[in-house]
Amino acid sequence: MDSYLKHNFKEIHLFEPQSSCFGILKEKFGQNRTITLHNFALGSQRGASILNLGSGDGQASSILKPGLHNELYPYIEFRESENVEIKRFDELSLGNVSFLNIDIQGFELEALKGCEKNLRENIFYIYTEVNRKHVYKDCALIQEIDQYLNGFDFVRIETKWWDIFTPWGDAFYIKSKSLTFFQKLKIKVMRLLRVEIFVFALFDIITFSFNIYHFIINKFRNLKNRILTA
Repeated sequence: MDSYLKHNFKEIHLFEPQSSCFGILKEKFGQNRTITLHNFALGSQRGASILNLGSGDGQASSILKPGLHNELYPYIEFRESENVEIKRFDELSLGNVSFLNIDIQGFELEALKGCEKNLRENIFYIYTEVNRKHVYKDCALIQEIDQYLNGFDFVRIETKWWDIFTPWGDAFYIKSKSLTFFQKLKIKVMRLLRVEIFVFALFDIITFSFNIYHFIINKFRNLKNRILTA
């Protein structure tokens, strides 16, 4: 948030459905005239939902239930929940918002589906969290977000994964009319080569082989110990 304020954004809207986190935002930015706080979630349909609360600082909380997240971060538990309101971004009439920053634990595509009108008319830049595996159950994968945003003339120009072992990261999308011919060509070539998909598919194969190897070794060790004991 400090970087946005430093670059003199004229109008900033923050959406936070989780009551405890909203309280922190209100305490920190409640008096800032540049920032408007909204205590509800964004989605494809207006209504109510249950927010699954992650332990600790609450950053893992999601409308979706945890999937692979339980294996990646076993120290984060989801024992509590709270009711939250969901609204569609298009219904809010917030003016000419041109940039979206979305980090809502697997619910990103649902939020984007509530922005259709603005995606066509006003929004030119999107920075969003993406997943290449189901970190949360039924969360949209990066290919699905690519496909949806391509329908509004957006292209993904940058992707940064947390690391090669972690199946989530951040991606930056921009309206294609803002790109040069050579930038568009580079993106098309990369898509044709499927470089990132190949890299992570290869990594998954290596990981699977490594796990099978250790499984077999452990079985042999257990068998050997039983023979020696007998």
